Amino acid sequence: MLIGFAGLGRMGAPMAAHLARAGHTVLGHDPGVRRAPDGVTLTGVAAELATATVSLSMLPDGATTRDLVVNGLGGAASPHLHVVMGPSDRISSANWPGPRAPR
Repeated sequence: MLIGFAGLGRMGAPMAAHLARAGHTVLGHDPGVRRAPDGVTLTGVAAELATATVSLSMLPDGATTRDLVVNGLGGAASPHLHVVMGPSDRISSANWPGPRAPR
């Protein structure tokens, strides 16, 4: 499975590497990282993560997470599932543009 992963720092890098070792193709994005974890392919821009059906993020704060989801993944094809694993700083998904799953 092709998986996008944003945030390859202290916590995200080992997570992305584990996914690659499990046999997944992992596209990683982190502007502060120059060397990808083993098995992970670095992308030049966050929007490239939207080519995957599933993406994950382990980012440092809600503002960065919101920017990724709204601007980086805004053009993701449907279906696309994004899983936020880092803090959201009280940014409610109800305030984010785009379609949401029915409640």
